[in-house]
Amino acid sequence: MSEQITLRASSVRLFHECAADWYNTHILGLDKFEGNTATYLGTIIHAFAECYFTGMEKFDPEAILEDAPAHVDKEVILEEYQGMCDILEKTYLDAIDTPDQIEMYSKIEVDGITFQGTCDSINGSVLVDYKTSGKAKSKMDEYVQQLNIYAYFASLKDIKIDTLRVVNICRKSKTMPPRVAILECDADVEMGERLINLMVKKTRLAVDNPEVRELIFGENNYSFLSDGFGIDTEVTKLE
Repeated sequence: MSEQITLRASSVRLFHECAADWYNTHILGLDKFEGNTATYLGTIIHAFAECYFTGMEKFDPEAILEDAPAHVDKEVILEEYQGMCDILEKTYLDAIDTPDQIEMYSKIEVDGITFQGTCDSINGSVLVDYKTSGKAKSKMDEYVQQLNIYAYFASLKDIKIDTLRVVNICRKSKTMPPRVAILECDADVEMGERLINLMVKKTRLAVDNPEVRELIFGENNYSFLSDGFGIDTEVTKLE
């Protein structure tokens, strides 16, 4: 196979929840997601968190929106982002030290396939990921796979991760202002390594053997995310 395949940690949830959609999007390049109002808003909040420690003069929400597709509601984003940034700063960013790592990019090669990802920050042995949502989260089950992959990446750089932390910035609702929930659970570096190997091996098998592709990445209504893995999530702060 001549074409280089690149897999991303951020796609691991779709890989397990809807294998067919994952393969069509990430391997065949079909039905590519161009982003929506929620994802562009999330990009701006991530940029704010990064610039908070690296230089706020770099924070430019309007520049992020310049190339947004027509279906993205820029007015809604420009109306909402400031309140979300303010509550993130007040309830979390002001309370922590400057992270040891910010936007840590990692890339490895496994069986001729590139696997990459970028974690938002690392504070000591705590790996941090910022997530925006329309509803406040009380569990981090849907994020733990991605963060454990980042924890494995960190281990390759001799960074020991003990704790996974999701900083969930929730959008305002009709009755509630923006708010932040901080969720934590123990890291499982070995899970991260297993997930990478699983994604790579199934992808390699399907790409090299098209006749069994449907068996590997056909429609599947079952997900091992459904039981939540028994993850013990601690809600450490809820505003």
